Amino acid sequence: MSWYVLRLSIPVEFPLGAAPGAGRDGNAAFVSRDGSGAPLLRGSALAGVLRRDWGKRFKRSKAEVNHWFGHATSERAAQPSRISVHDVRIESGFLATETRVHNAIDRHSGAPVHGGLFSIESIAPRAKGELRLTLRAIDAELDDATQLLCEIGGLLESGIIVGGSASRGIGLLHQRADVQSRIRIFDLTKVQDHGAWLDERHSQNRGEANQPTDGSVIKSMRPTDRTVLDVQLRIPRGQDILIGGDSGLDASIEPQRIRGADGAALLRFPGSAFRGVICKWVARLAAREGRTVVDSHARALKRSDSDPVRGADLGWGFVSSSERAQFQQNPSALGCPVMALFGSFYAKGRVHISDAIAADSSEFVQRRTHVSIDRFGGGASNGFLFDTDVTTGIGTSKHELSLRIELENPSPDEARWIAETMNAINLGVLRVGSSKASGRFEVASIKANGPQSHYFATIGATGANSNG
Repeated sequence: MSWYVLRLSIPVEFPLGAAPGAGRDGNAAFVSRDGSGAPLLRGSALAGVLRRDWGKRFKRSKAEVNHWFGHATSERAAQPSRISVHDVRIESGFLATETRVHNAIDRHSGAPVHGGLFSIESIAPRAKGELRLTLRAIDAELDDATQLLCEIGGLLESGIIVGGSASRGIGLLHQRADVQSRIRIFDLTKVQDHGAWLDERHSQNRGEANQPTDGSVIKSMRPTDRTVLDVQLRIPRGQDILIGGDSGLDASIEPQRIRGADGAALLRFPGSAFRGVICKWVARLAAREGRTVVDSHARALKRSDSDPVRGADLGWGFVSSSERAQFQQNPSALGCPVMALFGSFYAKGRVHISDAIAADSSEFVQRRTHVSIDRFGGGASNGFLFDTDVTTGIGTSKHELSLRIELENPSPDEARWIAETMNAINLGVLRVGSSKASGRFEVASIKANGPQSHYFATIGATGANSNG
């Protein structure tokens, strides 16, 4: 019997940033770092994501998953993982990290949820790194092991979600398009291969390993369980958008201006803003069809000003602490299609809406002056004159704004609800962002790939290209 080591090297990119967490302090979350202070995605966290996604998206049995990724240590026949995933040191370039501030909004009143303000430390968009993993196999398993790595390569080509706070629009990790992924097989019964493998491990331990140029280019095998929507947005003529960030030096509210890891100045339209709007409208559509919605309008009417809705209420589905255990074992027992799709404290959601970014330019940002009017006298309220900066003109062929929406195994109803919501945004029924701007987006086109993609075929000014 011969033993082999298979090494897979995939250059990866975080196009919109990620939050590989290292813990929290109150309502603030921080990223993990190595000894030199560089952001780091822990190999153990990445191994967990790969284990889940490979088993679920390629429909592998529990026995197959345990064979390669190991048994739980609590089991009598515990077995270590055959796969070793290295830490991904993140090349953050110009800007190591940024702090994002988010607030949960009550969909009924439009007011912030009590206790829903929190901040996240995130790596900068367009940060890069290298995913490297090794797999041990015997000669009888070599073909299966090679296929496993090809399937993991397919996962990285299509994109996986890593880190915390993925519902805020970050966490997408995928293979870089400008560098090829490579696989090399070391036959440990051959002196030359064994020596090459020991040399590579030694150079890795010394921090000297670069992107390998040896081995074969991987032939990736992509899963087909996801519906991915590439939505091209634009701001119609005469309309403007304001999804505010921090207060600026000259204006009370400004668009979210950030720097990519490559130093590029960018405007960010956070995925969490779109997620809130889409979730609210899906809840309305589901309720109109007679489906059970936990965060219902009837429940909101019963609440008093002295008993405001809290973030924990929404996350637990308004279930008391004594009753939560049964739903943690079986989240579907809640019967709420909105929580089943968008997630809860019981289970991870099945929809991911990424941030949309565009090049920052003075031609897209305009100053607006506002004043509050006294409703009795009709004059300006004292001390309520302020300026805001709004975004306008984005969405031309030169400056496209892409929004990525990923749905995991959507049902026909779920796909239809998302399609109807995107149509509502396109028609101007749904507005996005602050009331200090019109909030009007227009859907130029939707390219849908995957199950139920036909629901999106007629949305947008130019239609859609659908496959699946």
